[in-house]
Amino acid sequence: MTILVFVDATRDANLPLLAGLTRRIGNDHGVLQAISAPMLVGGRDRFLPIDRDAMIAGFKV
Repeated sequence: MTILVFVDATRDANLPLLAGLTRRIGNDHGVLQAISAPMLVGGRDRFLPIDRDAMIAGFKV
């Protein structure tokens, strides 16, 4: 079996490193994908709808 592409989603690239393979960070220009920022919201009434527009507005400078 031949593997043409392997995507290591562990963040550390441990498998390619241990296998002695070449690695590339980012796309052809070295640009990385923006990370997402999950968040946990506590202390609110879970039956009230979340005002997403207000949350987005709160992050704008």
